[in-house]
This record gives sequence, C-alpha cells and structure tokens, in this order.
Amino acid sequence: MHYFSDRENLVSPGSLLEATEDERSKVFNKCGPEGIASYLVPNSLLGVDISTSCNIHDWTYVEAKNQLEHKVSDEIFLENMKQQVRNKTSDPILKTLRFGMAYLYFSAVRIYNFFTKYTPQSSDKNDFK
Repeated sequence: MHYFSDRENLVSPGSLLEATEDERSKVFNKCGPEGIASYLVPNSLLGVDISTSCNIHDWTYVEAKNQLEHKVSDEIFLENMKQQVRNKTSDPILKTLRFGMAYLYFSAVRIYNFFTKYTPQSSDKNDFK
C-alpha cells in the first residue's frame, strides 16, 4: 500500500485519494462503531475534531489483509490523531491531555483488533471493494 500526506499532513493511502464519494460513504462512519454504541465514542479530543483520522482508519482497516496491516492501520490512526492535535493546539497542557486521549483511542482499537479478526461492520464494508 502506498501512503500520501494531505493538506493537514495526515497520512492516507492512495486508494482513498482515488476513491469516489460513493465508495467513501460505504466505509466512513467517523469514530466508533455504528448504532447505539456510536454515542459512547466522540468524534473529538477535547474539542479537536478527529473524524478525518477515524475515516482514514476505517479505510485502511478495511484494506488490511492481515494482522500486520491492521497494526499499521492503527499506527497511522494514532499519528494522524496526534497531527490533528498539533494542527489545532498551541497550549502545552491541553496538547498533552489531547495526546493522552489519542493514546486511549489507539489502545482501544489495538485491543479490539487483537480480539477480533473481522466484524460484521468491517465485513460489510469489505463487500463493496
């Protein structure tokens, strides 16, 4: 997979940059799972919208073919969240708090990926490709 950086310095795969809006809409759901549980996972880290990082992660997760690629997907997710925090935060204390939350999100997806190979959500998303 080839990765590129966008105007916000977020890393994303070339396939995402080439995808149509229709293809993206079948994969993107911002942060967290679909359904009622989506209310438990905010799309922001103390005011910084990270839904773009989450959407890129959705895309790279669906494209991943094995656990190593899932790990890379999760690591890109962490780096993208941290970049979004850097882009929007000048206060060092707030930046530290937001970075801490980014690591919590990262840890949650790593634990999730450790215990699950495929979920109905990721399987459904994979069907369109």
